[in-house]
Amino acid sequence: MPSRTELEEYGLDDDEIADIQASFEAVPRVGVHGTNAQGHEIESLLRDYDCSRVEVGPVRLLPSTIEHPEGVVFGHCEADPLVMSDDGSIDLFDHASGERSLACARTSERFLDALAAFLRIQAARDDWRGRPAAAAAQCAAAAGGDTYRAFYGILTGFLDQNKES
Repeated sequence: MPSRTELEEYGLDDDEIADIQASFEAVPRVGVHGTNAQGHEIESLLRDYDCSRVEVGPVRLLPSTIEHPEGVVFGHCEADPLVMSDDGSIDLFDHASGERSLACARTSERFLDALAAFLRIQAARDDWRGRPAAAAAQCAAAAGGDTYRAFYGILTGFLDQNKES
């Protein structure tokens, strides 16, 4: 999480700093911890923590899952729902058509691994600048393979911008 001092250097006020810092926090839920019968990490995460303020690039998690014809919605990438199917795989669905648009990860655990890879890349953005395809490939490998590269290309597209931007 960026420090208050780092954020103040961007000229942000106290409310803006608080909002940004809150987007890094998953708040433990009281009295709901337990095992997940299906073993899906996303469901365990949302059951045990309030992640409704957590944002990873354009990905925002929900406070709890919502039923979907193809599984459960656990978050959004911009306006499009992220859906975990019964087998644990993660796909992005178009919010307007309802159609599956991109495969995101082989399992929910690998989705979280890929988001962690994205965060490491984002933290070292100057080292990755101009190499969004390589960054997307690294995230896709964490997600389970090249099938998932297009989704991570969306997340890593900011690396194609000039350093001064």
